[in-house]
Amino acid sequence: MGFIEENRQHLKEAGKGYWPHLTFSCKKGWELITDGFISILHGLIPSYKPFYNLQKIIILYKEVKAIYEKKGMKID
Repeated sequence: MGFIEENRQHLKEAGKGYWPHLTFSCKKGWELITDGFISILHGLIPSYKPFYNLQKIIILYKEVKAIYEKKGMKID
C-alpha cells in the first residue's frame, strides 16, 4: 500500500476527513506538549500544580476510551 492509500485508510478508520483529523491531532499534540512542560515544572517545583498531570492523563484516557467505544472497540 502506498503513502496516499495508507493515509486514506487511516482517515477512514479514524472516521474523519483530512482537516478535522489535522485539527484534532494538532490540538491533542499541543495539549501533550504543554502537559509535559507542566510536568517538568512540577518536578522542579513540587508545589506547582500538584496532581495536575495525573488528572490530565485520566481525562485523556476517558476521551480516547469514548472514541473507541463509539466505534465498538475496547481498549481495556
